[in-house]
Amino acid sequence: MLLDYRNDTRPLHAQLTSASTSQAKKRKVSEALGEEAAICANSLRENKKKTQSDYQIFDGRDVVDLFAENPATGEVEIKEAKGGKSQYGTRKGLSGTKPVKQCTLPYVETIAHKMSNTKYKGRHSRAPCAAHKPTGKSVPTCKDCQRAERLRRQEVGQKIKRAIAVGKLRKTGVRGDYNKSGVKPPEILTSWRSTTTGTTIPV
Repeated sequence: MLLDYRNDTRPLHAQLTSASTSQAKKRKVSEALGEEAAICANSLRENKKKTQSDYQIFDGRDVVDLFAENPATGEVEIKEAKGGKSQYGTRKGLSGTKPVKQCTLPYVETIAHKMSNTKYKGRHSRAPCAAHKPTGKSVPTCKDCQRAERLRRQEVGQKIKRAIAVGKLRKTGVRGDYNKSGVKPPEILTSWRSTTTGTTIPV
């Protein structure tokens, strides 16, 4: 699976190491590398090949990067994907005053609140409306695609909230890094599970 990961990310690596790639483009490619690293890390953990189709993926602000749920166990997993040398950030918590650090439970609670109450009207939709579903692609300027994405974010935000409440949320932070010769193996930055007492335990 690591070999597949290296092969699959060669085009990303080529762009990241090219002098002709703009910094703005490199940031987007680095984010894509982080996503692929997170998926690979899960494949290695479960000893089962995973792809993007196994996740709901979100773009932009106030969202998780990857989301998946296990219908058999009721467990919800979210992943924070970091590309290159990017570091964890902070944001205001639910109280609106004290900052909370990325990849902590209070941070996730804030994101879940934002997602479940979003009024999304942006252009990062991955959810095509009924008219565009046959193509499999959303149209950034389509209001119905924007609505489909808004509903998707709200639903996932609610699922994360419920998982936190019953101690069935798993959170993993993964970095996808590279050097001149190729991509590095995924690095697990954080991995924890929520409890019913509002705390977390490492997993």
